[in-house]
Amino acid sequence: MMIDNSYYSPRYFNFEDSYPDEGSFISDPENSEFNAKWKSDWFVNFTTELSNHFRTNHIMFPMGGDFQFINAHLNFKNLDRMIDYINANYPNITLLYSTPGEYIDALYAANISWPTRYDDMFPYADHPEDYWTGYFTSRPGAKWQVREG
Repeated sequence: MMIDNSYYSPRYFNFEDSYPDEGSFISDPENSEFNAKWKSDWFVNFTTELSNHFRTNHIMFPMGGDFQFINAHLNFKNLDRMIDYINANYPNITLLYSTPGEYIDALYAANISWPTRYDDMFPYADHPEDYWTGYFTSRPGAKWQVREG
């Protein structure tokens, strides 16, 4: 299972200029727009619930998605503030930037037996009557003609 919003940033944590309602992560308590406490509480609760679906204490949590990180500086500035604030104020959680390889290495180090799937994961549907069949194919036009023929 991934987060309920696919691989996009969770609610309240899209720091793009085009999402002004979500806003920045303001960790300076002297700032009148300080929101780090409630955003962190929300994020920690969300992450704690999410952790019930993972087999280790390592959770892959993508931040971003298609057409996001257009303003990378703004995003990373807010993520840095968020990581620093949560790591300083929530002792049971450690946030960090990672890579898929580091995540897999951490899962491997947990020394857990993982199931092997032999069935096909596709066709995938993310909405009723909305299938991603052929998404990872080459020559989809030719395959469509064969299927129609």
